[in-house]
Amino acid sequence: MAVARNSLVGAVLQFAAGLRFPTLFAIAAALFLLDLLIPDFIPVLGYLDDLVITPLGIVLALKLIPPEVIGSARARAALAASEGRINTRAGIAIVVSVWVLGAAVLAALLLGLLRPP
Repeated sequence: MAVARNSLVGAVLQFAAGLRFPTLFAIAAALFLLDLLIPDFIPVLGYLDDLVITPLGIVLALKLIPPEVIGSARARAALAASEGRINTRAGIAIVVSVWVLGAAVLAALLLGLLRPP
């Protein structure tokens, strides 16, 4: 197991250097408040660049991952699923909790701003 883990770590480190830029660019394009290429206030083109650049960055990042790493990750996921170690309900609970907390914070901020002085 230690040999397989070390070879997996080596494979991950091998592709990580080339994968950094496309991945970071896709994340920045999706999350950056100011658009990188075309601002959103331009009626159609502003949203069109978001719809094109983000998926292309994700596809490029996925194509740069070596097949050995993908195969190893899929094998480990299949093993975890067959052993019952994957708990999707906990993941759903975490995501829903974060959204509810965000909505509560937003509601508190809006109610504080809308309240008369």
